[in-house]
Amino acid sequence: MSGTLLKLASRLVGRLRAPLADPRQCPACNAARLRARRAGQSRKILECRACGHLFAAEPPDERALEDLHSPDHFAMIEKELGCRDNPDAWEGWKAWKEELLDFFGIDRSDAQARRVLDVGCGHGKLLELLADRGWECVGVDLSAAVDDLRLPPGIRIIRAAFDQHDFGEDRFDLAAMVHVLEHFVDPAAALGKTRRLLKVDGRLLVEVPLFIDLDDLHHQHFFSPDSLRHVLEKTGFAPLKERTYRDGLNPERENLVVLCGRKAS
Repeated sequence: MSGTLLKLASRLVGRLRAPLADPRQCPACNAARLRARRAGQSRKILECRACGHLFAAEPPDERALEDLHSPDHFAMIEKELGCRDNPDAWEGWKAWKEELLDFFGIDRSDAQARRVLDVGCGHGKLLELLADRGWECVGVDLSAAVDDLRLPPGIRIIRAAFDQHDFGEDRFDLAAMVHVLEHFVDPAAALGKTRRLLKVDGRLLVEVPLFIDLDDLHHQHFFSPDSLRHVLEKTGFAPLKERTYRDGLNPERENLVVLCGRKAS
């Protein structure tokens, strides 16, 4: 076999051994340049070669999602943060969240209270901070853990799947999605609904982890800075200000926070 034919045969074998691209589009940037990856033996992960987005090829159904976000899950988070055995650890958490709110200009409300919706509110601590700043607070979460929350009077918590609850439209001045967008099976649909809930001059504060643990079954998506910007812009949001940070509780883990406004329709 000639040298040229050997090279062609080698390239063909290489292509056959390479992971085959899934025909679906990237949920972040809509590119069809996908390739398969695996997280151990737990599930198939697809990677977009255009924007770097990673996502589960076969996400769980609603019942499985609810089981994943059981009260045990939130107990585990509190243990990881050190808050389960040391309530004072919440003070450190509050300090850097307060600093982030200040950085993004989410200040104290005026006499006419502004309304905020915390999507995937979890332990409700962010709502406590915003209530202290004079905001009218509503939280929504799928987990049964919210049934046991003991929050200050005036904070309303809805236990429901966000995509199935009717909040109305043009009702909120601010929506927060803090470490929750990566949990949605369809983040673009969740963002589209969030946009409709916001008033014309409303703002979205979204935070995602940049550290990747493909075996974390709670996370259906693993965003890069590029893929997060893509999905925000395609769902009608205009990023206004962003920041990456590592908090004192998990200094090895980087997070990205983006404040967005609504694009004109």
